Amino acid sequence: MDQPWLVLGDFNVIRRDSESVGGNPRPLISMLEFNDCIDHCGLLETSSSGQNMSWCNGHGGASRSWAKLDRVLMNNAFASLFPSVHFNYLSRKSYDHCMMVVFSDHLATSYGLSPFRFLNMWCLHDGFLMCVKEAWNKQDVASGLLKLSIRLKRAKLALRAWNKNVFGKVDVNIRALEERLDFLENQLQSDFSEELEDDFVATKTEIEIWEKREASRLGQIAKKKWLTEGIKTRSFFIRLLTKGDIIKEDVVEAARDFFRGAPLSRFYSSSFIVLIPKVPEPSGFDKFHPISLCSVAYKIFSKIIVNRLNSILDSLVSHEQGAFISRRSIFENITLAQKMSARGLRQGDPLSPYLFILMEEVLTRLLRKHFEEGQIGKFSHPIGAPLVSHLLYADDILIFANGGKRSIKNLMHTPDIYERRSSQQISRDKSALFLSKLISTSRKRSLLSLTGFKEGKFPVTYLGVPLFAFRILSSNNLWSDFFRAKYLRHGHFSTYKARPIDSRFWRSIVKMLPKVMDNVNVLVRGGNASFWFDRWLASGPLSIHVEDVINNGLRLQDCWSNNLWDEDFLRELVSEEVVEEILQMPINDTRGPDLFVWKPSTNGRFSTRTAWEVVRKRGQELPWHDWFWHQLLPKRISICLWKIWMECLPVDIQVQRKGVSLASACDCCDRR
Repeated sequence: MDQPWLVLGDFNVIRRDSESVGGNPRPLISMLEFNDCIDHCGLLETSSSGQNMSWCNGHGGASRSWAKLDRVLMNNAFASLFPSVHFNYLSRKSYDHCMMVVFSDHLATSYGLSPFRFLNMWCLHDGFLMCVKEAWNKQDVASGLLKLSIRLKRAKLALRAWNKNVFGKVDVNIRALEERLDFLENQLQSDFSEELEDDFVATKTEIEIWEKREASRLGQIAKKKWLTEGIKTRSFFIRLLTKGDIIKEDVVEAARDFFRGAPLSRFYSSSFIVLIPKVPEPSGFDKFHPISLCSVAYKIFSKIIVNRLNSILDSLVSHEQGAFISRRSIFENITLAQKMSARGLRQGDPLSPYLFILMEEVLTRLLRKHFEEGQIGKFSHPIGAPLVSHLLYADDILIFANGGKRSIKNLMHTPDIYERRSSQQISRDKSALFLSKLISTSRKRSLLSLTGFKEGKFPVTYLGVPLFAFRILSSNNLWSDFFRAKYLRHGHFSTYKARPIDSRFWRSIVKMLPKVMDNVNVLVRGGNASFWFDRWLASGPLSIHVEDVINNGLRLQDCWSNNLWDEDFLRELVSEEVVEEILQMPINDTRGPDLFVWKPSTNGRFSTRTAWEVVRKRGQELPWHDWFWHQLLPKRISICLWKIWMECLPVDIQVQRKGVSLASACDCCDRR
């Protein structure tokens, strides 16, 4: 083979007698065949360090045996490409084989100062909180933000010193113990004694203790979630905040100082930047997502601002934006975008998404203004539907415009204004122009040249995700207004009959609506609910009590007079019995739109979890349910057990029952 080739692993055979200690002699024929194979393939032994033997049978006392079963082999091409390659046998722990690590002497280079890292293993030590308390409670003349920064810096220095004194360098301690373990194992291989055996076992136990600490440290670096212990990276702050008597008062005082207008120093505002690749082999900085690792104190202040903005953001940001705002759904923009197409700061800061969409509101209002003034031509719309000029989800935007030359020129001018005002740039290499199939080739070429965009292909995929029918009933926004105008034309959902020309998406909503409406009650406030078709009475929609509905568009408020029910008018509509039931329900003084209450949820709000409980078909719960689906069993084991019980595991006999012909053979002994 001319290509570089590295072969490594457990070969389960030795090359010579000197590669085994203790146990039965190895067959000579096996060694000869192995050596012939290595020579025939043109492979070379790679130099190693560490232990001489890579395998041990794990027995105690004189019955223990060792052998060199694991090795690394390479061909000449690999040796020429990596002349300094070598490998190291790691110390054997609970496993019977040594792990191997291959090196090529290319050492990693670090840049800049090493950041302070809180180590989860500190929490497991009894002296940890005492160390923090002693460093924190020293007297300081400063207050507010400055006081908190001084105490955090002092606690950081104290923890570094405490870590060095108590733990030392964990990896250095483990390495020293591993070297001692290797030495003792070599001594046992040459001359067994009870004293050496006891020392060997004690050293192995001590290594296990230190390795648990190292596993905690490495797992934290690797962002591993400790499911069993529940320790998080921020456990330092969480644990101390719950203590109260250590840092709580200082954090609250610093937050008050910040919201009184004190500027944030670089201690709080500086952050580490992590670059997350967007593609497998990034070739430039534009191929990375920059993520800021902000300080915890900074995130606390940002989170408070975010919580305060939440209550007013919906009224500040236009309905074209579907990201980061409570009670708005990406699903709405997705389905609306698909329907329209069918017709022809610092990342890591909790506050950043809100600041970003507030900046994008400038672009939204610029576009809306130019559409309303006629500078940009409108895209084709259903009669009576609201204008859908564009849709946003965070930094993704879809613009629906007429393809006239003047319209496109003004459309391209609008983002230029936004770029100058916001310092944000549109990524033209990611932008595309979607054109009608009826447009001529010359016109298409002209528009592509005018915009500088590439041509997109239908269908447009805009973060495609399903949507539940409840939003059609309860929402009053751009999405629901558009679909009501297109399909219902001021009618009610319960009276709509699906047509063959309707989209698959709309037909699926119509199919689901009866089940949704059966689980919705109307809380009457302003009286805009349908008198006939909405479930505002406990007995159900009034349309079920009459043969012919008069005035399909009748609203509850049409049956009120001076904040009371118009009894005479009610008697013209329904029976005396129903009138009595209606009169028992007082008119609510609270004004505003009527609310749709989702009955399966305890708080009346729609959720996918409760919707699934409504639509799912439950089978009979069998006695073995808790055994197969136990929370401690891995899901793949549970599924395998279920398949076995239900006789659907694809073993030969089950495959043959499905009509697939297989050779009749025993997997264990090859009998036919």
